[in-house]
Amino acid sequence: MFLRLKKLDMNKWINHIVDHKESRINLFCFPHAGASSAFFAKWGSYFTEQINLRTIQYPMRDLRYQEPMPGSIQEMAQNLAMEGAELFCEPFAFLGHCAGGIIAYETAAALKRYFNIEPAYLVISSAISPGTTHLVSTAAMSDEEFCRHYSVTEDMFGGNEDLMRFFLPIMRADYELCERYESGIAERLECPIFAVCGAQDPQIERIEDVEDWQNYTDGPFELCLTKGDHFYFQNDPGTICRKIEEKLLACNAGYEIDEI
Repeated sequence: MFLRLKKLDMNKWINHIVDHKESRINLFCFPHAGASSAFFAKWGSYFTEQINLRTIQYPMRDLRYQEPMPGSIQEMAQNLAMEGAELFCEPFAFLGHCAGGIIAYETAAALKRYFNIEPAYLVISSAISPGTTHLVSTAAMSDEEFCRHYSVTEDMFGGNEDLMRFFLPIMRADYELCERYESGIAERLECPIFAVCGAQDPQIERIEDVEDWQNYTDGPFELCLTKGDHFYFQNDPGTICRKIEEKLLACNAGYEIDEI
């Protein structure tokens, strides 16, 4: 027996929103470790009015600043699926960048498990598959050691050391969450997966680890290898947004919703 969805007002998991009356699908964007929902805020201008943009806000940010980080990615995904279930009462798709791709997948799996629904599409950006994700633990490292390990510098914060120190606990909590991640037995989705990554991404050592996403769906899988590094879209977000929109609008995004 599956739980039933109901429509409610906005939710703490969602921050930046772009709504269009003529939209056909809601696109939920999951940022990478250390980032907030603001990372995707400007992407709304690159989609047509057929796409509504929804950016996911993790704990320890903005209005959720005092909320602790969950103990695992699976716990975060389950929390989002259960606490934010009303967000998925209309056709929707997921887009996750780097660690956000893993969180997006686990959220999709939780929605399938508890509500028997899935995103119409899962877009994975710059992320290897769950089964190939293995990170060195930094829990016992000092802040200085952590920064060296992940190449965190003041330049990333405009040379502002105080700003870097402010965000450092958030970054550490995010990365430690990823470092503890164990995928377990793969839960196969039915929705298509579109994986895209930069050919010069230093965080992807083997393209086969991205191709492994095909083992997480019974639906179609496509890999797009493009020019650039981990943030291949930084200089031209419009190109990847147009490609994503083409995928979303070509798929069957409908499913039945029970009103309560």
